[in-house]
Amino acid sequence: MGLSHSSIETNKNNIITGDQLAVNNYETETENEIETETETFGRICSVDQNVTGQSQVTNPISNNNTSFNSPISYASLVLSRNLNSRSRTSINGLNGLSATISPTFTISNSYSDVSHSLVAQQLGDNSNSLLPKLKTIELYKQNARKSHDPEVLYEYARYMLNTALFIDVESEDVIVSLSFEEKIKLKKQFLKEAIHYLRKLSDRGFSDAQYLLADAYSSGALGKVDHKEAFPLFQAAAKHGHVESSYRTSYCFEEGLGTHRDSRKALEFLKYAASKNHPSAMYKMGVYSFYARMGLPNNITTKKDGIKWLKRAVESANELIASAPYELGKIEYEGFQDIVIPDKIYALDLYRLAASLGHIPSAAILGREYELGEVVPQDPALSIHYYTMASAGGDSESMLGLCGWFMVGTDRLEKNEKTAFEWAVKAAEVGLPKAQFAVGHFLEKGIGCGMNSDNANMWFVKAADNGNERAVQRLKGTTFEKKDEKKKWVKKRFK
Repeated sequence: MGLSHSSIETNKNNIITGDQLAVNNYETETENEIETETETFGRICSVDQNVTGQSQVTNPISNNNTSFNSPISYASLVLSRNLNSRSRTSINGLNGLSATISPTFTISNSYSDVSHSLVAQQLGDNSNSLLPKLKTIELYKQNARKSHDPEVLYEYARYMLNTALFIDVESEDVIVSLSFEEKIKLKKQFLKEAIHYLRKLSDRGFSDAQYLLADAYSSGALGKVDHKEAFPLFQAAAKHGHVESSYRTSYCFEEGLGTHRDSRKALEFLKYAASKNHPSAMYKMGVYSFYARMGLPNNITTKKDGIKWLKRAVESANELIASAPYELGKIEYEGFQDIVIPDKIYALDLYRLAASLGHIPSAAILGREYELGEVVPQDPALSIHYYTMASAGGDSESMLGLCGWFMVGTDRLEKNEKTAFEWAVKAAEVGLPKAQFAVGHFLEKGIGCGMNSDNANMWFVKAADNGNERAVQRLKGTTFEKKDEKKKWVKKRFK
């Protein structure tokens, strides 16, 4: 079963330098009021809408300018293939590489939820490129104030907010003619102008303005994080059918941000966002349903719903929800009763998709699968590739996997005991008990390092204290040069 997904591209913009105007040539005038009332935008949507039977949509498009594919919030924010097999007897004897896929649920609210900032989406990587000429801003301000169109006023407010947030008062690269104090003053003027219009529009029910202002409060963009101000704005926009706001309202109820915790309401808003094809909402509905979280019943029907939601989330998988294909992959790998027949090949396809989106546990699994060759043909190059990817993300099992490959080498990878020892040390320092035992063994035998029995025993002690039974058995027969160290450990372990 094949998977298709689009690559994520980053737009690179040239930096636009501003006119070297003194800030005193720019004065912000606060409009007393917007002359005509704008009507409330959007109809009120019921958040407890029944999502049963919602059709599956590929490449969903949001009905508003907010996006679930936004980058991380600014406030939070390889070798060629070798098909020859190899023996791992030596390193397997040291660390016992047989590992199992964790069946536990791996959602991370801190990554998946806080990373939905509209402002960050609008800015991109080269944020200073948005710093415009001051004359242009003045003209934009004058024209916007003549308009009573809420869309025009919203775009102006957003433009001013973006510009204010990325005036670097410390930088000498942009607006070099302005002093530190003048830059601070200019930044405050832009923020004041933006907030003025966002509040006016929010009071009149303009959902995009409500969301953007709420996001600014919740991210601390206006000086400090203020969830109490953000929550009612998120909720108001959600009730006008704003999908991203519905997702953020759910998160507020789930975590108690600006309101009390309420699992029932959190699920209501989450279901609405998921029904509108919000990838993170679909993912969370999937794992909550399958693992019976948030008070959902632990029955077959709910678990079936969870699998359906995960499949829909996988179709829209992006870097924010790389865990979606991983979670579905775990289910496909093991199967589930008579609902999901095990399909390990498809599971590995899902792990590849997750790994391509930066999911570290998936890369670690692929490294092991290509090393052992039980589901797919053994491929040292791919194993090393995925182990390297996972090691860069801090996965200690993958570090030890690289240690093993350097211990024996391949046709395209020269055996290097020194590098093998270095990878074992990295894994041991992260706290992996079997890596700590391996380091002790290397030091004891002088493999890839100088022989040092005292340091070897120190690592054996660490491994034993962390529950490695091979280290425990090894220490029972160890003759320590530092007698008191052994006595202290034996007394602690076997009292």
